Amino acid sequence: MMQKILMLLACITILSGTVKADELEQRTAVSASELTKFLDDWSKYTAWLDRKGLNEQAGFNESLTEAYHYSKKEIEWVEKHDWSIDRFFYVKSRVIAGIRSVHMKQKQQVVIEMLKKQKINAIRNSSMSEATRGLLVNGIDASIAKAERSILLEGLTMAEFEMIEPEIEVIMKIMGY
Repeated sequence: MMQKILMLLACITILSGTVKADELEQRTAVSASELTKFLDDWSKYTAWLDRKGLNEQAGFNESLTEAYHYSKKEIEWVEKHDWSIDRFFYVKSRVIAGIRSVHMKQKQQVVIEMLKKQKINAIRNSSMSEATRGLLVNGIDASIAKAERSILLEGLTMAEFEMIEPEIEVIMKIMGY
């Protein structure tokens, strides 16, 4: 159902003329097989850059209106490995957003644990009226829910996050962190 809605929104966006079809492809979620291929190719790409004495400076432009200036050699390398230059660096941006989101989740876990302790203390506090205690507990529950939802950064999907989180150490090593 969600994919049908996304496809409908994609068609509306294309028809409205606000986004070109190739830009839309660039914005779609990263699949597990695409992530695996990207990580393998990223290692090869950075090794190739090292051999050539080049720096990795290309990236994803959030506005999609200004083109990055890739060298002809970079474009050739990426296309030779069955990527479009835009998609390759878009996937890179999703991986980096995933790394940031995993770190955000780790930080949020500390906050959530603190809020859970406050909730327990509020429930046990007999000096508060039942109504006040109920309001406090509801507020804490809302804060916990908000903290749990706030881990996805930069438009990362939950599916992308769930692919990246269990492999975070390997991904960080591949990405050079």
